[in-house]
Amino acid sequence: MNVKNIETLRVIYFELSNICNYAYMHKKCPLYNATEKIILSTKIIKKIIKELECINYSGYIAFHNYNEPLIDPRLFYLTKYIKSILVNAKIGLLTNGFYLTQDLTDELYEYGIDVIGISLYSKEEEERLCQIQFRHIKVSFYDLYSNGLDNRKKIYEREHINSTLPCYSLLSEIVIRCTGDVDLCCQDWDFRHIFGNLKNTSLEEILSTAEVQVLRRDLKQGRRYLDLCRRCNWQRGIDYQFELTKN
Repeated sequence: MNVKNIETLRVIYFELSNICNYAYMHKKCPLYNATEKIILSTKIIKKIIKELECINYSGYIAFHNYNEPLIDPRLFYLTKYIKSILVNAKIGLLTNGFYLTQDLTDELYEYGIDVIGISLYSKEEEERLCQIQFRHIKVSFYDLYSNGLDNRKKIYEREHINSTLPCYSLLSEIVIRCTGDVDLCCQDWDFRHIFGNLKNTSLEEILSTAEVQVLRRDLKQGRRYLDLCRRCNWQRGIDYQFELTKN
C-alpha cells in the first residue's frame, strides 16, 4: 500500500457533525444557518484510522472543526477505539465548555484525551471552567467574549492579501468534514475546495491526485494561488502544533 502522502500528516480533524449548541447565538458561525443535521459516518472514521495504522501514526487526532465534540455520544467509544489501534497518537478537541464538569473531565482523561482547547463565551463561564482540575490533560483557554467572536463567514469577502508565507494545509493537516469530504482547510467553510470524498476512496488516494500534489507543493513554497488562499495569511501546520502542546 502506498502511504507516502499520509506519512506527512501531523494533525487530522474529524468534524463529527455540523451540530453546536452555541450556534444559535453565534451569528458569525457558519453553523448559525444550518438546517440539516449531518453526522460523520463512524465507518469513515474507522477506515481512516486503519489506514493510519499502516504508518504507525503518532500525530494528533482532533474531533472538531465547526462542531461541538462533547455533544457526540460516540466520543468515548471513538477515543477508546483510536487509542487501541494508534497507540502513539494523541487526541485533542476544541469545545465551548458548556458540558464540561469535573466528572466529565475526569472521564475524558481516563479515556485518553490529551489536549483540550476551550473557547470562553463569558466571564462567568471562564470562572467556572477555571475551577476544573484537568489532571494531565493539556488545556488552553481562548477568550472570545473579550476579543470578539471568530468571523470566518467573511473570509470570501476579504481583500486579497497575496501573502507569500508558506502554509502546510493538506501537507501536515487534513480536515475531514462531516460529509466525508476532504476540504482545503477549516477556513473553507462553504466547501469551495473539495478534493474528494472518503465514502468510496482512501485518504492516500485523495492526497495522491495531481491537484493536491501541486497545491501541497505550492503552498509549502508560499505560492497562494487559490482565491481563498490569496485572502488568508494563516500558516496552517505551524502555529497549531504549538497551541496543542502549550500549557
